[in-house]
Amino acid sequence: MMGRLVWLMGPSGSGKDSLLSALRQREHPQLLVAHRYITRAANAGSENHIALSEQEFFIRAGQNLLALSWHANGYYYG
Repeated sequence: MMGRLVWLMGPSGSGKDSLLSALRQREHPQLLVAHRYITRAANAGSENHIALSEQEFFIRAGQNLLALSWHANGYYYG
């Protein structure tokens, strides 16, 4: 089955999390919203993410388990 991959990018505060939250609430069998992995506490901010230590993050990145990764604002994102 073919699908589409959509990357949602934009500056901090532009509404990315609000859009992702709305998409997660839709019931559509072919719509999947990927999890985000961040080296930040799970309860920090309103961003829906899975918290990882830097060691865990680099293990996952080293095993090519992240489609995309970057460093910004003192954290690692994937």
